Amino acid sequence: MENFEFKLGAKLYFGEGQMERLGEICKGLSMKHIMVVSGRHVSKLPLMNRLLENLQAAGMEYHLYCQVPNDPDVDAIDALADEMKAFGADGAVAIGGGSPMDAAKAACLLMTNPGKAEEYVFGGGKTATCQGIPLVCIPTTAGTGSEVTTASVLTNPRTLKKASIAGELLKPAAAIIDPVAMVDAPRGVTASTGMDALTHAIESYVCKKANPVSDLFAEKAIEIIGKYLIRSYEDGSDMEARGYMAVAANFAGIAIAHGGLGIVHGIAQSIGGVAGTAHGITNAVILPYAMKVNYEGNPAKYDRVRQLLGMEVEDLCKALSIPQYTKDLGVTEDMLPKILEETMAYRQLAVNPVVITEELAEKLIRQSFGA
Repeated sequence: MENFEFKLGAKLYFGEGQMERLGEICKGLSMKHIMVVSGRHVSKLPLMNRLLENLQAAGMEYHLYCQVPNDPDVDAIDALADEMKAFGADGAVAIGGGSPMDAAKAACLLMTNPGKAEEYVFGGGKTATCQGIPLVCIPTTAGTGSEVTTASVLTNPRTLKKASIAGELLKPAAAIIDPVAMVDAPRGVTASTGMDALTHAIESYVCKKANPVSDLFAEKAIEIIGKYLIRSYEDGSDMEARGYMAVAANFAGIAIAHGGLGIVHGIAQSIGGVAGTAHGITNAVILPYAMKVNYEGNPAKYDRVRQLLGMEVEDLCKALSIPQYTKDLGVTEDMLPKILEETMAYRQLAVNPVVITEELAEKLIRQSFGA
């Protein structure tokens, strides 16, 4: 067994009704001027009014920023950071899925580190040296686990590349994992984000960087998803299913923070940068094809995945109405060479269970495309 480190960082508040503690939690982090970061859809939900009223009752001054796009780019982060500085924010609350949480993580970092987001992504030339202002995350989907990860995944609109700002300084100070916040997630979002969590759990479990801690969280995440994802998809008001899926997504986020990823994310992030597809659904389409290719690299663990999940991944995808091919998501054949180029540049290919050659990557990209 190789050496490894484990550090969770964020304080987690699990359970129904924990959102009502938002003001108390922010006060405990010495916040007074709070930037509330969200997307347009979530900002219109009754949930948002409840949270803003909670902050107001706690005597907090806040400013609502709800212009975070899906799959934010580096320019969107700069715009958010500029507004945070103009407001004089000394803390932030991110409410939503992976996009607002990743955006808030990166913008909080820019509050204490000079420069622009593009300079801090992998290969950008700068490394953050100061902890960002404190951030509280409230996920409204059970998928990304961004509330406990050390990365913010961003697109560069000039290069059509997706890359991460990464490091311990990016971690949120706290996260409220309340299934009540997830009740309004549409069925398609529930399916997409649930499969994102499953992909995180499986890739971290079988990768070469896996360790006993990441295995512990990955195995439990896979088991829970097998029991509760279809239930939460079929009945969004099933609070037991929502609660367990919230836990599973969080566990999968902890697993990738301490393990690694692989070819599924390599291809999915490349497709997201080139074609603008949603990350979770892209992972879901690619996952079954990648598992077949990767099986020989870690057969014992892949067999264990099937035991824990209680079904084949393909059967789960069918139950969730996941498309079979990436061409069904809007990917076109002329995009495939660029997708291949970006996939081969993905830095976590090194920990994939089997060696990813350009030939193998192209085969996977074309299979999942439906060529």
